[in-house]
Amino acid sequence: MDASKGPQAEVRDETGYVLPPERWTDEQRRQWSEAITRQFGEGEQLPTIEAFRNELAVRWLYADEWQHIRALREWTFRQLDGLVPEKQEPRKQENYPSREQEV
Repeated sequence: MDASKGPQAEVRDETGYVLPPERWTDEQRRQWSEAITRQFGEGEQLPTIEAFRNELAVRWLYADEWQHIRALREWTFRQLDGLVPEKQEPRKQENYPSREQEV
């Protein structure tokens, strides 16, 4: 998502002319809203925690409806799943004596 613009979507009539919001029908307004919401939940996997943090901050700037926040939450979980390695088995502490061995 472009930090300077936020999510963008256009509504066009059948001739391709971009309609101003005051001329949208209810269906066009719904489609526009869905397109904006989709942008909060889409995006490629970011390579680092820092890139994720920066993108998350930008997306939060523009999330002003509950649908946006819900899509953003799902995007966040997908990003974290890709950044955090699979759970590994805990390391055994064989080098450390147990309390029973100290006595």
